[in-house]
Amino acid sequence: ADGRIICSEGYAHALYQLTCPVPVDSKLERNTLTALLNVASWLKRKPGTPELSLERPLFDTEVYVNGEKKYVLPDFIVTARAPDGKTARVVIETMGYEDSDYCARKSRQHTGMKQIGVLHTDPPKWLDNDHPPFKKHMYGVFMHLRY
Repeated sequence: ADGRIICSEGYAHALYQLTCPVPVDSKLERNTLTALLNVASWLKRKPGTPELSLERPLFDTEVYVNGEKKYVLPDFIVTARAPDGKTARVVIETMGYEDSDYCARKSRQHTGMKQIGVLHTDPPKWLDNDHPPFKKHMYGVFMHLRY
């Protein structure tokens, strides 16, 4: 016993940037976050628009779907605060695959995520090849958000 501690297990997670240490699970999530940061920057320069606050949940959130307790883990939650102080929450989920099992699982998750806030996916019209760029879509969402 020489007083040393041996670390036998550890955990590492990819970050968006060292100057913006938000955990990301994939390049797709990194792209989603880049788009959200661009939207926040655009809104900041326009008077009378909401101020955005980003949350990256690290643990499951408890929700109730049809009276049954479920757990969801959205990729991002953005809280928009209007100039009059009213707030609204927007849940952002980055979509990665199109196979039937993934789609079924995500569909069930989305039902629970809608209990947290208004749900939007990246891409906006998931499974539809004709969708607007995510950042333009989200700019429109935040410009016309109902509180």
